[in-house]
Amino acid sequence: MAKKIKNYFSVIIQYISIRFELKKYLSITLSLCILGTTEIVEPLSFAGDLLFVLSSLFVFRLLEDAWSYHLDRIYHPKRLYLKPKIFKFFIGFIIFVFFCYFSVVFLVSSNLALIVFILFTASFLFYLLFYKVKLVMIVIPLLQYPVFILVISDFSLSPQLWFLAFGALFMILSSNFIKAYRIINSTLKYKILLVLITGVLVFHPWLKTYNLLFEMIFIFIPVFLITFSSMKEEPLFPVLAFPLLHIIDVLFVL
Repeated sequence: MAKKIKNYFSVIIQYISIRFELKKYLSITLSLCILGTTEIVEPLSFAGDLLFVLSSLFVFRLLEDAWSYHLDRIYHPKRLYLKPKIFKFFIGFIIFVFFCYFSVVFLVSSNLALIVFILFTASFLFYLLFYKVKLVMIVIPLLQYPVFILVISDFSLSPQLWFLAFGALFMILSSNFIKAYRIINSTLKYKILLVLITGVLVFHPWLKTYNLLFEMIFIFIPVFLITFSSMKEEPLFPVLAFPLLHIIDVLFVL
């Protein structure tokens, strides 16, 4: 029994190391919380947002991998959690984690729990209906990011927040694209385009014409770096660059 538990524990550790790289997801969590915070908040409140986003990302990653089991076991046969006998345990682990996660979210806020439930249900239905459409399968995991921004901001009706929410989506899309095509030079124009769209959405200069010059500078700094430096091969570059420039924009320009 002890050996079996140890083996299962090893499966979970391997899964986290392969599918939930802490460096990547901690960076994404911090970036989303920075973009979604519209005013000065208490450290405890900010820490709560960080914990919510990080745990949500983990639960979403678990569910995504459960839904893509049939494809993943073909393309990634060496992953332990995909072996049929172990996958049964893995599904049980997912149910346990989701139950704990949803229970805590419900205790914190029933409204937040409802939003999370709608988000998970919508994602599940999209996976169920469009699992053969590659483009849709790429887009579905990105839907969570704008929602997290809006949740952190308490669903602010500010137009700036909605542009930031969709900017977060393109920020993650840029990061994923750079990772997928890290050393393929022919894709540089697409990397530049994605980073440019992200910058336009994050800084939305048409709403800040009084500081138009600074906003344009902030938009083109990442474009310049990804064009002429090794940043074109660094997946975390968009995730780190845009929140940092957003902080500078809020503190020193606006």
